[in-house]
Amino acid sequence: MYLIVFIIFFVSKSVSQFEEFPRFQIEERKINREKMKFSKAKSLDITEFIYKYGVPEKKGIKIATTKFDTLGNPIDDIENDSLGIFKTKHKVKYDSLGNLLEDVETDKGNNTVSKVMYEYDSSRNNIKQLFFNSLGRIESKIEFAYSSNNLLLQSTEVDSMGKDLQKKLYKYEEFKEQIITQRDSITFDTTYKVKNLLNEVEIKNYSNTQKDELFGKRKSTNNNGEIINYIYGIDGKVLEKIEKTLDGKLILTTQYTYTENGKVFEIIKTKTPEVKSRRKVEHTKTPDGRSFEIVKGGSTSGNLSSKFDEKNIFFYDGNENLIVSYKFDGSNNLIEKKFFKYNNIGNLVEEILFNVKIDEPYKLTKYDYK
Repeated sequence: MYLIVFIIFFVSKSVSQFEEFPRFQIEERKINREKMKFSKAKSLDITEFIYKYGVPEKKGIKIATTKFDTLGNPIDDIENDSLGIFKTKHKVKYDSLGNLLEDVETDKGNNTVSKVMYEYDSSRNNIKQLFFNSLGRIESKIEFAYSSNNLLLQSTEVDSMGKDLQKKLYKYEEFKEQIITQRDSITFDTTYKVKNLLNEVEIKNYSNTQKDELFGKRKSTNNNGEIINYIYGIDGKVLEKIEKTLDGKLILTTQYTYTENGKVFEIIKTKTPEVKSRRKVEHTKTPDGRSFEIVKGGSTSGNLSSKFDEKNIFFYDGNENLIVSYKFDGSNNLIEKKFFKYNNIGNLVEEILFNVKIDEPYKLTKYDYK
């Protein structure tokens, strides 16, 4: 039984739907804030080492240094380029509840390059983001509207003159599954359980511009926005993400499959229309030989599509830490392989990128907590 949604209405939002992070995207560095708090580490150095003759060089290049407060929040971050030369610095502030309040980017001379300020309502919903330039003038702002039960319904971005840059509308579906359990075969006593899944199922993005993620600037696009549809299984996990233009032209379909513990096992991206798949369970083994159950997901009848533009596969250890990731191109050629190692509390300490052409380590990234 699957939930396929195209006609939808407002209900509620998922817990993970909207969360603010500093702009240097500490979460992409696989840093867990709770683990940072537990470890009581005050800073983190990230250093890259290139392999030569199968051994990493002794002298690496420091690419980032991040400082943390006692709650594990990143408060100061310095980023360097691939040569270890200073690139940018971020200073971040939070309120007493841990809400992100301010993110200031500065250059080597400590001059402000840009600033973002965040405002919240009494329910801790982010209701406004203000973007400032180096002169302290507002370049743009984003305002967010919520329902009475804290469901994000709309976000609107305008420039300094009040002209709309981007508007997003959010819709949701509530799915209830009734589970009947027979406890006694003689008296036929039954228990009823209702499972409520409050899923974000559609985002409509009305925009003639998009952000250049590298420089934070905006540039024109060839379409007037897009619609993103999410399709869920009965366990509430996303099975498909479908991105289309407002006139219905397919941009990208992303399919997700999961392990029995709910971790993402496979992500398949394709631009081919009418991708068909079905949910099934398969068994495989991790690189260290352990048995591994995979829940294959889908929304329509048929087999998992063999056509794709990109495929990612992930393996985990017994503590559900990511230990190996693979990336394949549309011809099913392996184009990236990474191995990961962790310390005793589960913080990432090493990441090894392989040269897949010769299947040997190419780059080692070390995470040093102090």
